[in-house]
Amino acid sequence: MTMQPQADKLLLIGATGQVGRSLLPFLRKKFQVAVLMRPKTYASNPKKVKELEAEDIAIRQGDLDDEDSLVNALEGISVVVSSVAIASLLSQLILIKAMKKVGHIKRFVPSDFGIDVRNHTDDVPSFKEKVQVHQALFDSGIPYTIIDTGPWMELTAKGFGGPLNPDFELVPQDIRLWGSGDTVLTMGFLDDNSRLCAEAIADDRTLNKRVMVDVNVTTANQLIETWVRLGGPRPRVGPPVTEDEVVQLISHVTDPYMNFGLRIMHNGHFHDGFKRPDDYLSTSELYPEVTKACTTVEQHYAKILTDLKQSTAT
Repeated sequence: MTMQPQADKLLLIGATGQVGRSLLPFLRKKFQVAVLMRPKTYASNPKKVKELEAEDIAIRQGDLDDEDSLVNALEGISVVVSSVAIASLLSQLILIKAMKKVGHIKRFVPSDFGIDVRNHTDDVPSFKEKVQVHQALFDSGIPYTIIDTGPWMELTAKGFGGPLNPDFELVPQDIRLWGSGDTVLTMGFLDDNSRLCAEAIADDRTLNKRVMVDVNVTTANQLIETWVRLGGPRPRVGPPVTEDEVVQLISHVTDPYMNFGLRIMHNGHFHDGFKRPDDYLSTSELYPEVTKACTTVEQHYAKILTDLKQSTAT
């Protein structure tokens, strides 16, 4: 891969997670990228080390619980991007201390990539942790960019924005919309989000700003009309799902992944959590040409319909 000689060196933390894996190839087009790996993982997973080295990706050893190891890993690094999982969000507090100590970090992107955590913070436990990380970052004086992407289209467009609705079929389905069905839904495919995240991370205009990746801005009712316009069967829409129903459901769901998803959808549908706040920059406005190359709802639904028809024909 050809790299600009003066490209900043970027350290990606959480490179093996879903978001990190998606971000990595797009960041490499903008920066000289190194990934952080725990010393224990480095020693016990030679296959992974060889895979990264074969792709000419540098590995920095460090542990998010060890400030000194992070200081060493940050040598020569200008930009830090964190995509750590929810369970490790507060470990970024130690990372911020290490970045403050080295004193040469030009930009830190904390692990957000969701929705505005200031909006009804009590809705989702991890929101409070992200707010805590943000405050520590602001207090540190380290330049930053906070990026949110909304929910992934892979998940949200399915069921017309209703996580409890059945998957698509070529016959009419019984569905229920959360609330009125007119709540704003901002979503894009994970890789499209990552492509735009990389643009924002390399852009001086986004320094010390919040950014929303807004590839597709729609509503549940608009999703239904798009599906029907493309030839899909119109679903039978039942009574709306109320907020009280969702709150009760959240209190009874014990699976952590499902509970988290329900809490996010509750915030989005009933507290306007999927709408771009006024103090966020818009990637569709900043990078219109890149956005045009991203997958639209129409393209996504058209492919689903084609696949369903082909499956039925065979």
